Amino acid sequence: MRGPTAGVVVAWLFARDVSGWFAHSLADLMRWDAQGPQHVVGAKGGFIGVQTGPRIAEARNQIVDTFASRHPEAEWLLMVDSDMTFECTIIEDMLKVADPEEVPILGALCFAAAGDHRGAYPTIYKEIETPTGIAVGPVHDYPKYALVKCGGTGAAGLLIHRSVLAAMSRPWPEGFGTREDGTPNPYPWFSEGLVNPDGRGLGEDIAFCRRARALGIPVHVHTGIKMGHMKTYKLDEDYFLARQ
Repeated sequence: MRGPTAGVVVAWLFARDVSGWFAHSLADLMRWDAQGPQHVVGAKGGFIGVQTGPRIAEARNQIVDTFASRHPEAEWLLMVDSDMTFECTIIEDMLKVADPEEVPILGALCFAAAGDHRGAYPTIYKEIETPTGIAVGPVHDYPKYALVKCGGTGAAGLLIHRSVLAAMSRPWPEGFGTREDGTPNPYPWFSEGLVNPDGRGLGEDIAFCRRARALGIPVHVHTGIKMGHMKTYKLDEDYFLARQ
């Protein structure tokens, strides 16, 4: 369903504290939603906050469980990390692009800190064939203000349609609700332990995208919908471009 008409649940993780920038962004989003004609969150969706420790995948799966059981009328789940900042119109902007069939997983343009001279990299990932398997790596040269189909993205700003979560929770091999031996899988959506062929560990969000793609579900990022990653500074597109 295109346009700001379907219910959206906004969910976030927090370890102990949240960024003041995130709190400000969330308050602005709530105010914008309350003043708008659709009320896609307040009237048709809701909010979920989950405290997490080192097992982030477990907390993200808890969010999905809560979304499925307590918000059955909402079509979309928007995950936003509690160290991110975003525009109050982010839901409206994402729903204009998202579609249950064509764009059921949509990421915003986010950035992570890099340990090299670049300083940052966009969380838009492509799949790379290597002699030991399929790896993923960031796409530094991305098109501006465009919808990009990709191999994966992060969950710091990720809109997911309910149908995706339902498909992923089906029994193996149609989904990941059970393991290959038929036993229940407590992590049908997000999981830890995925490793690149070069030995680098990959996050639970990349595992989610890899699972979705294995089921034929596309993953996209819209580079015109931007978020900032709050460190002791704001890690965003301006920071990234200044160091290229």
